[in-house]
Amino acid sequence: MANVNGNTLMMAIQAVNVSIKELEKEKSEVGESEEIVDIMELLLSYSNAASELERAYREEHSNADNLPPYE
Repeated sequence: MANVNGNTLMMAIQAVNVSIKELEKEKSEVGESEEIVDIMELLLSYSNAASELERAYREEHSNADNLPPYE
C-alpha cells in the first residue's frame, strides 16, 4: 500500500463518504431509468474504496496516538 499518513486517509474517507451520499441521493431521484446502472457501478466502486480506506485507517490508527477512532 502507498505510504499515506492518517490525516490524509481521514480526508479521503470523508470525501468518499460524501460522494456515496450524493450518489445514493441521485439514485433515489432517477428511479428505474437506464442511468441507474451507471450510478450503481459508481456506488460499488466508492463502497469498495471506502472499505479499503477504512482498513488502512484502522491500521494507521493502531500505530498512531493522535488520530480519532474511525467511527
